[in-house]
Amino acid sequence: MKLLVQSDDYGITRAVSLGCIHGIRNGVIRNTGMFANMPWIEECVEWIRPYLDQIAFGIDLNASTGPSILGHEKLPTLTHEDGTFLGSKENRALDTDENDHDHLADHRDELYAEFKAQIERYIELVGHKPDYIHNHAYGTKTTDEVTRTLAKEYGVLCSVAFMDREEVTEPGMGWYVWGGPEAQLNEDPISYITGLGEDVMNS
Repeated sequence: MKLLVQSDDYGITRAVSLGCIHGIRNGVIRNTGMFANMPWIEECVEWIRPYLDQIAFGIDLNASTGPSILGHEKLPTLTHEDGTFLGSKENRALDTDENDHDHLADHRDELYAEFKAQIERYIELVGHKPDYIHNHAYGTKTTDEVTRTLAKEYGVLCSVAFMDREEVTEPGMGWYVWGGPEAQLNEDPISYITGLGEDVMNS
């Protein structure tokens, strides 16, 4: 059995980026996905560049956090007037029974264009295609489909498709609790994950 430890959201903040690097240098992190849309991402890429031969460096395609690359004029459905993305809660509030809980289904072109722009930004900064493509946070059938489509177009592993394999078991988020950092620090994700690992090995 192999345990793959992924640290999401590289570049979402400078502090998160430094935490990911600490986990690479001193821990078990062997892959992390980059937020290509953040204004400080150039700096964060330079920080991680010395470790790129030790990890899989992917991209977290993001349509719910921070500023968009293409801006509000090109993404009127996905963003506020200042170009920042609608948050996950705002997006989910737009997912109703009437639109089959996927308001992005009628705006696939916007999502595709922004996700493609993020991949191109990654290539510009890192110098090659991402090692894998992953979705961040808010996800629907449309975000899943667009992510899979772009992964095929670029010839890159898609983490969603990777999870389709019979030999892969995703631990899930059963350990995760809402309520801020204090509540989350009281949880025990290691025992949750390793316990699931034992269940898988014994099945």
